[in-house]
Amino acid sequence: MGSKSTITIGLDIGGTKLKGIAVRGKTEILKEISIPSRANEGPEQVRLAVKEAGEALLLPGTILTGIGLGCAGSVDHHQGVVRNSPNFAHWKNVPLRDWVNQDFRVPVVVEND
Repeated sequence: MGSKSTITIGLDIGGTKLKGIAVRGKTEILKEISIPSRANEGPEQVRLAVKEAGEALLLPGTILTGIGLGCAGSVDHHQGVVRNSPNFAHWKNVPLRDWVNQDFRVPVVVEND
């Protein structure tokens, strides 16, 4: 049996689209996707879009080691909280890192894009 390779997922959450990428190592792109972010429907719908994108990027025979999230606005990257964003309606102190960590059980980093 061969060992499973590890991947990292990067997600860019925009006002209309959520773009995602699965990467092995530092440079090998395994898969890319783009889906509606549903940002105009509120933070809970974006959480669902992030979960959908992350699951679509998981590949058979790989182990997910972490997720990086980027979004516009005021981001507290130490707490993983989006304070507010010009792209997202009704976002105030959204605990994005904790949500995604609960959904995927891997380390999550949130940064301003």
